[in-house]
Amino acid sequence: MGAQVGMLLAAGCVATNACGIPFGLHLFSNLPADAAVPMKFGLFGEVLWCASKPWFLIYPGLCGFLATTPLLTQQMQAKVPDWVTKPEEYKAIMDTATNAVCLLTGGFLIIAMDQIPRIVRKEQTGILPTNLTLITITIIIIIIIIIIMAVDGGVTWGPTSLFSSAPSALPGSQPAASQSELKEPYTPKELYRVQLQ
Repeated sequence: MGAQVGMLLAAGCVATNACGIPFGLHLFSNLPADAAVPMKFGLFGEVLWCASKPWFLIYPGLCGFLATTPLLTQQMQAKVPDWVTKPEEYKAIMDTATNAVCLLTGGFLIIAMDQIPRIVRKEQTGILPTNLTLITITIIIIIIIIIIMAVDGGVTWGPTSLFSSAPSALPGSQPAASQSELKEPYTPKELYRVQLQ
């Protein structure tokens, strides 16, 4: 099931962002030469900064970059950190999270590009709905929290993690357990509790 979700996210990321390239170029060709293109938006969609017409090409350019992200991650052999005990699961988590964020970002860019001509014509003052930017950022934060929870749940951590260094012994406390007494793998909380015994 997890592999199927990852494949769907990767396909959706490529398809969505690939569609954003010709769509953005079409909108660019119809913008007036003196257009003030919004380049920065606030949490509630308000325009914070504008630039000249050529800057609009950043939007389809970003879509093009995001469309290649799933392909690049498959080709790149990134070094797995030493504390990872299950490299395949670690890579699957990172790839799925990356594709989800790129898909979400590409969708936001397309919505922004679609509304920029109306903003240029003064028909609206920002991105609609007004809470779209805030919702997008919130979802990205939730994805990051899910990744942290997966790591903390023991999917990728082992005895060689950041928690493997035993704290200094306190007066009257028992010595920390040796590595030979530990069974693998431990979650960070379990490992820390054993070392305090």
